Amino acid sequence: MNTNSVAQRPKKFRAAIVGAGYIADFHARAIQGLEGVELVSVCDANLRSAQSFAANWRVPMAFHSMDCMLKKDKPDSVHLLVPPGLHHSLAKAALQSGVHVFLEKPMCTSVEEADELLELARANGLCLGINHNFLYAAAYQRLREVVCGGVLGPIDYVSMNWFSELEQIRFGPFDSWMLRYPGNIVLEIGSHLVSALLDIMGPPDDVATVADRDVIVPGGAQVFRRWHIHTTKGRASADIRINLGPGFDEKTIHVHGLFGSATADFGADTCMVDQGTSLGVDFGRYG
Repeated sequence: MNTNSVAQRPKKFRAAIVGAGYIADFHARAIQGLEGVELVSVCDANLRSAQSFAANWRVPMAFHSMDCMLKKDKPDSVHLLVPPGLHHSLAKAALQSGVHVFLEKPMCTSVEEADELLELARANGLCLGINHNFLYAAAYQRLREVVCGGVLGPIDYVSMNWFSELEQIRFGPFDSWMLRYPGNIVLEIGSHLVSALLDIMGPPDDVATVADRDVIVPGGAQVFRRWHIHTTKGRASADIRINLGPGFDEKTIHVHGLFGSATADFGADTCMVDQGTSLGVDFGRYG
């Protein structure tokens, strides 16, 4: 046995998961697919859930709290997969412990909380990432390439549609963070679309929001199933439409510019680009 080669073997980056719910499986699969990274621990307020997750994904350690995990088996980074209301407190504790943080969206529930985490990460020389995964879908990457490459010319309008039933409204669990306060749904679901809007157009000059089709779910919380957010940025405008009731599923982003338009369809994972030709309006689409 060559002891020198063992001693010189590069140390693997140690990652941990906080929150063993539905989305944790996706993170575990991604982590374990990375070279030089190992998933070393998981924690959940429900210890049995953490232990079950650890067994399914062959994770060595399971804990009932992040505090316990950081003290007994401090990882290099943590993936925080907990309700948004806990993002700030847990991320702050992890950063103060010298651990890199990867947060599920939305980053926080207020600008002040987000700014504090950014400053804390900078002060400690740590990485703080937010999982806006839709920005990395092939359909959106193609749309972004077309927009940023100037293929469509100056942009004058962006339309974003998220028409997809949120089954929790009908079937529960009705005590989830997303249903506790009307605005939570926009923070949870709307962040997918707002992140793309900021990426394409930048911070808007103004915002107007209308919500309707409200229902009272068991437990007494009011939930709005339809949202319309209108924004402007210079000469351009944008509409975000969210419909969480039953119906045909559609998740699209349409961008219209001076020279053409493009539509990203997340369901089909496609991006269609439409431009005029020298043949004129009557024959252009057949050229």
